[in-house]
Amino acid sequence: QQQLSDVCYRQASQLEFRQNLLQAALEFHGVAQDLSQQLDGLLGMLCVDVAPADGASIQQTLKLLEEKLKSVDVGLQGLREKGQGLLDQISNQASWAYGKDVTIENKENVDHIQGVMEDMQLRKQRCEDMVDVRRLKMLQMVQLFKCEEDAAQAVEWLSELLDALLKTHIRLGDDAQETKVLLEKHRKFVDVAQVQNWLSSFSTSSVFE
Repeated sequence: QQQLSDVCYRQASQLEFRQNLLQAALEFHGVAQDLSQQLDGLLGMLCVDVAPADGASIQQTLKLLEEKLKSVDVGLQGLREKGQGLLDQISNQASWAYGKDVTIENKENVDHIQGVMEDMQLRKQRCEDMVDVRRLKMLQMVQLFKCEEDAAQAVEWLSELLDALLKTHIRLGDDAQETKVLLEKHRKFVDVAQVQNWLSSFSTSSVFE
């Protein structure tokens, strides 16, 4: 009677352990599948090269990329936790085997779990590298849009200066003193125009340095 009771207890314990192990494996593979889909989505976004309309749309795209990358980080951390928990359970399986050799089976399971985690880590690293390249490219485009805005503003200011010059600086002066004053005002206009032109040229050229 005692022997039968012991056998039933062992059988029940082994079945319960097996069920817990399968549940942990199911959770691990579920997290792995979710992470794989996130990585596929991020990669798909990185492979589509859409020309942005302005600096604001670039900033919005960069923010979305950062959010997706952060979500992948969280997913990978969750996968590692589930994977380590599953590995710990597998390492305890021998104590519930009751004489059955599970060494080969355990090694195959361990190799598979570690392989999944390593593959996800490599995929994440590739996406991170691509995000870095895309980020650099988009920041350069933000600078370019800003330079175009600065250049347009400079052209507007120069046009206003020209209008003012044509309207108020047409007199030659009635004597040397008045002509000297007019010449000084003209030089100030030239200085302002040169500064605006220099700023426009500098901001545009700095993007490509």
